[in-house]
Amino acid sequence: MNTPQKRSQILTMLRKVGARICFLQETHLRSGTVPKFPQRHYQQWFHSTYVSSARGVSIGIYRNIPFKAPIVLPDSDRRYLFVKGVQGNLKITLACLYAPNTGQSAWIGNTLANLKQVAEGLVIVEGDLNVALDPALDSSTGSSVHSQRSLRNIYKSFTNMSLTDAWRLHNPSSRDYSFESLAHSSFQRLD
Repeated sequence: MNTPQKRSQILTMLRKVGARICFLQETHLRSGTVPKFPQRHYQQWFHSTYVSSARGVSIGIYRNIPFKAPIVLPDSDRRYLFVKGVQGNLKITLACLYAPNTGQSAWIGNTLANLKQVAEGLVIVEGDLNVALDPALDSSTGSSVHSQRSLRNIYKSFTNMSLTDAWRLHNPSSRDYSFESLAHSSFQRLD
C-alpha cells in the first residue's frame, strides 16, 4: 500500500465489491509516513503502522456511514487495531487482526481477551488469522499443521467473545481459498 498504484487498485476493488467498511492487513505502512488516501469514497481511515515496512493493519469507512467519535487502539506490535465509535445510537467496536505465522492460538487468545476488555456494543472482527479454522473445509489437503488442541483453543476464544465465522455461517460447505502455498502445493482459507 506504499505506492499510489497499489492504493488505487485496492480502493477500486473495494468500491467494485461494494465494501462499506474495509479491513486491510499486511499494509506495510511505516510509522510516520502514512500516505494520503483519497477521501472521495472512504472518508475515514485508521491505521496501525510499524517501524519498518512490515505488518500493519488499516480500517476504512465509506463516506455514507455516519461513524462518529472514534477511539483508536493499536497494539505495540502493530498486528491489530481496535476502533470504537458510534453510528446513530449504536456503539460499534471494529477489530482488524493480522496474526503472526507462528503461535496463532496464543496470539488470537490474548488479542481477543484484550478486545473483550475494551469492546462496546456491536463487535465486528475481521482479519488474517494465518490458520485454517476447519482444515476439512478450509484446506485443500484436509489437514492442518496446527494441533487439534490449538484449533479448539482458537474456537474457545471465539466462543468467549460470542464471535461467529460469518463467511462459514453463510457458506457451510463451500471451499474457497484465500492463500496458496507453492511450497506445500496447497490452498487454505486463512481470512
